[in-house]
Amino acid sequence: MGFYFSKVEHKEERGTKVVDASKVGIVYLCIFGPKENGLVNHYAVIIDFLGESTQELLIGTMYHLGARKNERVVEFLRPSREAKLISKLASYYRMNTQPGSILENSLKNPDVCNLTLLESEIMAKHVELSKPHINTTWGTKINCQIYAKSFTEALGVTWPEEVKITGQDIPILVEFYLDLNRIVKDDNFRGQVLTGASAEVKAAVHDALYIAGICDV
Repeated sequence: MGFYFSKVEHKEERGTKVVDASKVGIVYLCIFGPKENGLVNHYAVIIDFLGESTQELLIGTMYHLGARKNERVVEFLRPSREAKLISKLASYYRMNTQPGSILENSLKNPDVCNLTLLESEIMAKHVELSKPHINTTWGTKINCQIYAKSFTEALGVTWPEEVKITGQDIPILVEFYLDLNRIVKDDNFRGQVLTGASAEVKAAVHDALYIAGICDV
């Protein structure tokens, strides 16, 4: 859900033929971080349209939702061609496609023409699902984790039961942490929060500033 985006391998060009038909159309849930500049784990979805992934790399088109740097505002992220080192991911999951889904129906004849049409259809779905949230507040109602789940479910892909979504279990804590993160970085927002704040809120802000090294005592 955090604003952290992993700096890993970016693959600009896609091939023009299927590499491994048995891997075509596999959907991977990729979990990044957290790292020192992230809040909690960032979720993204990679679809391998040409069966290019290996034991070391997940290769395909990546779909995810992002937020503007240092802000809690959702922004649209155009799908990108990626090659992610598995060893650099916090974890990943090969997801199961449900019978009758657009993926299953399109992959019965996995030639490049059909795959191009499938990719266009999935792009349209990504735009459709992202659009209502653009410029809204990033938090427990919409974030990269919630989006990844809704996106894969819309494609007819089964979400792993063991993968939890931030915003379902600890909404108050996450919202508070996000506010503190902004308080530390934004002087104007800090002033707005402290105006008329209770002693408890002022104490929490003080602790956050102390941890960040902004105040000494």
